[in-house]
Amino acid sequence: MNMNLAPKDEAYLKSKVEAGYYVNMAEAIRDAIRRMREVDEQKGEYDNAMYAAVLKGEEQYAKGQYEEYTPELRQKIQRNARLKAQQGVRPKADVLP
Repeated sequence: MNMNLAPKDEAYLKSKVEAGYYVNMAEAIRDAIRRMREVDEQKGEYDNAMYAAVLKGEEQYAKGQYEEYTPELRQKIQRNARLKAQQGVRPKADVLP
């Protein structure tokens, strides 16, 4: 396969090869593709986890296992969050932005 890269991209890859990060340009390109695949796989895992969470929520709603979101509930959630933060409890990774 032949590839035409933008001069800026080609210069960047050459600098990585010259710095010793890669043996040649082909290796640098293979690494870029591998990293893109990893990102896609992580995104897929995120999408699957999100879908599972939505299904769980729908199931709990159907069973009546929910609490109506009110200003009081929001305040309760905020109080609990502040208390946990003061205690040094870190939030779970799946709720962080």
